[in-house]
Amino acid sequence: MKIIPPLGKFSSKEWYMLISSIFSIFLLMQYHFLFEFLILMKRELPYVLIIYHLIGIPIGTVFALKLIYKGLNPFAGYLISNASIVLFFICLIIIDQPWFVPIGLFGAGFSIGIVLGLLYKHFYPIFKETRFAARYFSTAFTFIGFLIMIEAMIDINKNPLLGIIFFVLMYISIFIFAMLGKRAIINLPIQESLNISSYIKERKDIHKIGFAFFAGFLWVNIYYAAILFLEKNGLDTKLSIYVIFFCISMMISSFPGGLIADMIGRRISVLIGLIFQAITFLILSFFSQNEFILLYIAPLLLGAGLSLSLTTSYLIYGELSEYQYLRDNGSLFLAFMMSGSVIGVIIAEIMRPLFLTEPTYLTVVLLFVFILATIVIILMKETLPTRAVLKWEKPTEKISEEDLELYKEQKICLVCKSHVEGFTFTFICPKCDVLYCEKCARSLANLENECWVCKHPIDESRHVKHPDKRKEKLEITETTDKKI
Repeated sequence: MKIIPPLGKFSSKEWYMLISSIFSIFLLMQYHFLFEFLILMKRELPYVLIIYHLIGIPIGTVFALKLIYKGLNPFAGYLISNASIVLFFICLIIIDQPWFVPIGLFGAGFSIGIVLGLLYKHFYPIFKETRFAARYFSTAFTFIGFLIMIEAMIDINKNPLLGIIFFVLMYISIFIFAMLGKRAIINLPIQESLNISSYIKERKDIHKIGFAFFAGFLWVNIYYAAILFLEKNGLDTKLSIYVIFFCISMMISSFPGGLIADMIGRRISVLIGLIFQAITFLILSFFSQNEFILLYIAPLLLGAGLSLSLTTSYLIYGELSEYQYLRDNGSLFLAFMMSGSVIGVIIAEIMRPLFLTEPTYLTVVLLFVFILATIVIILMKETLPTRAVLKWEKPTEKISEEDLELYKEQKICLVCKSHVEGFTFTFICPKCDVLYCEKCARSLANLENECWVCKHPIDESRHVKHPDKRKEKLEITETTDKKI
């Protein structure tokens, strides 16, 4: 199996689109891990006010699902929403008034909520590449960690002008790469709208909602608790050092985490990430007064844990989604995730007097949460095909009619050549009547999603519609003829 994912899987336009999206994700990640805490620190406001941005994201998501996604051009919406995020960041740096901080935090979160669904759809090319998907995502997270580390070194509280220039450059990067990849963005699968209430009521979606909720709860709660311990020990002024070590760990562990997810399993990667986070909590509980451990050891462990669990969480949710619902599924995933984050901050604030004076309380509560999260993860469907399946090679030559008739008569799976008689579930291609066993059918659906004989979709729900290029060309020709 190749260790380094091949670059030739995507067109140059798709690469431009993906790079633009990575810069956009950076805006979200740095906002939570660094920017908002620096803003609150400078204004001498309580850190609990980060809840404004966490509330803003699901509200922005629902607003986008109900109004914006149905009427606004998705390409324009993507650029405008990112511009809005950067504008709020700049205003938070410039406007030195405590009353504006909640408005700015909420506004930036609201704008992020709008752009998240569009971002999820942009990663469609990666979701198709099941064999290398986690490594593509982890490589992106490595780059994001590097950008956050640069921002931490700038220290926007000491160098606000440099901070503004940095954010402007990030938006220029988003804009330029989006323009270069515009054709790839326009040609993404046509998205259909989900009914939010029906989605929530569906029994099959309950485990996905729980997965998103716990991902958000642990993502924010652990990091927020660490910041509170830094504040208690008077070390929050050294937040930049903490974030730099956090990012170093994130950069080092992301790709190995992606390799684990691609070779062993998505759920295993998330569970390993949870173990690292649990160890971080134990360290915070028993060594909460040790400056060296708080500033250097804890962020290294936490960075590894979050990079492994977050990277794969995004991927699992995308692979479980039908391609025509990627945008809405991505939006709802982040909405439920941020709802869990809000609950995480509220619980941390309620328990703050207890766990800051007696850290063992933190261990007991979060041990219970970790157990629940582990159960939810185990219940999630593994989206990585087995090793045997990944070694399959599609026949390069057309299968003869005689062989096809033999497979049908003997009830033999076309892929693994095993018999599918008895109680074994059989998938029969509705177009050519070729047989596949259940394991092969499910794995093919996650890979190329097409019958080896007639190319008919294995999973109809993943059969995507692309914009009609022939119709586009016809319209261009007609317009040219009229001008002539």
